[in-house]
Amino acid sequence: MSLHSVSKWAIVLAAAAALCCGEREREREPDPLVIGDNPNTSGNSFSCGVSAEFGEPELRQLYAALNGPRVKAKLQRYVCPQSLPPFRVTVVLWHEGPYQERLVRLQMTPPLYKADGRIEDGLGYQFEQTVRALDKGPPIDYGYRNPHDGSPIRITPYDDYHEPEESNCVTPRPGRP
Repeated sequence: MSLHSVSKWAIVLAAAAALCCGEREREREPDPLVIGDNPNTSGNSFSCGVSAEFGEPELRQLYAALNGPRVKAKLQRYVCPQSLPPFRVTVVLWHEGPYQERLVRLQMTPPLYKADGRIEDGLGYQFEQTVRALDKGPPIDYGYRNPHDGSPIRITPYDDYHEPEESNCVTPRPGRP
């Protein structure tokens, strides 16, 4: 192969790479909107699909509610008479894109839910119920179909978590002062 034909192929490959990279840049997912100090939501399952109408104002209200006294008092009632350690919740709105559904995720810092299922279920329940109250738009139809019969798959939101029973906050547990 001559040097001249090698340089032609190098130009062709460079042009193809530039076209490919340009195409990928156009398909890039939009950056998520983060409110809070820990946008790393990997390693948890707290997410809710939201409508196109759910935006920054609703995300800010969600952040305020999940970090507010009502939710913290409710979580305390699930684990009492133990004390609920201090925590913060970050919320993240993922915008709809070619490979991404529109959804909201949360991250609790520190991740207290990992050590206590009551906190996990309680936080998940409070999260889902608050998103449901804030999201006023219709669900987004992504066109999912049952592969067996082609019928539409209806997503039933807000049923992943059930509210835990409240603990007895007055009577200490046996063996504890």
